[in-house]
Amino acid sequence: MLQYKKESGETMKKLLTGVVILGGIAAAVAYKLKKDEEHKKMLDLELDLLEDEIAEGVEEAKKDNEPASNEEEPPVPPAAPSEPEAPAEEKNEETGGDEYPFLDSDTRTEIDTASENVYHELLNEGDQADEERPIQHFVDFKTEEDLNAFRKNMIEKGYVVTSGENPLDITVLHIAPLDRTKLVSHIYYIANQALRHNGNYKGWKSRVTY
Repeated sequence: MLQYKKESGETMKKLLTGVVILGGIAAAVAYKLKKDEEHKKMLDLELDLLEDEIAEGVEEAKKDNEPASNEEEPPVPPAAPSEPEAPAEEKNEETGGDEYPFLDSDTRTEIDTASENVYHELLNEGDQADEERPIQHFVDFKTEEDLNAFRKNMIEKGYVVTSGENPLDITVLHIAPLDRTKLVSHIYYIANQALRHNGNYKGWKSRVTY
């Protein structure tokens, strides 16, 4: 009988110990859940504050970039037409009716040879010559004054003009298929205007269009 009571007491002690342990675990879990919930609320609040700061920063950036009311907005150069008409120089008596008076025969031959090489390289790579694509022409100058005068002339003719790798380099761009006759007219016109403004026509390139 005493042995039974002793065993019963030990069993009860173990049960009580288990209940205490389970109660402790339950309390720990409840505490962690509460903390997680509080952490989530804090995180949501911080995110809301951060979004407000970002929104305020964007608005301030917009205001900083807005031009003042008394300042003129910079002119936007006209976009080049999809296939501009090949320009031609005005003929006059002083040049003997020559469309490109600044291009001598040697310069024309050099331009023709380089142009044919680029043209055939594109065709050899599978280029579809009748597909429109950007065509870039490269010109450099010795002075900024000459570059700006040339730039103005190109924009007036409908070309898109961008800066080159160096301060006195410039890129002239238009959209057109690789029509040999029209392409040569564009090249001659740009090269002639480059020489007219003391510049140097360096050539042209186009990406392969399939």
